[in-house]
Amino acid sequence: MKDSLTQVSNALSNSNAEFIKAQRTIANFNAIKMAVVNFMGFRQTLNLVKQAIKGAMSHIKELDTVMNRISIVTDMSTEDLWQ
Repeated sequence: MKDSLTQVSNALSNSNAEFIKAQRTIANFNAIKMAVVNFMGFRQTLNLVKQAIKGAMSHIKELDTVMNRISIVTDMSTEDLWQ
């Protein structure tokens, strides 16, 4: 009976060690997953900023074109209109 209890105790110790190993693996996977999520969030933020800058540049170019057209019609220089 003592040998059986020793075997059960050893089996439980091995199972416990494997369980702890599995928990560490899951924790590492979760850390990697969070790093990827954070990176993707940062990348999405950069994309939004990039789109906003492109949009602003487009609006400025459009405004400049309109100001040039107005200057042609009104005999005012573009600099006068910008002021």
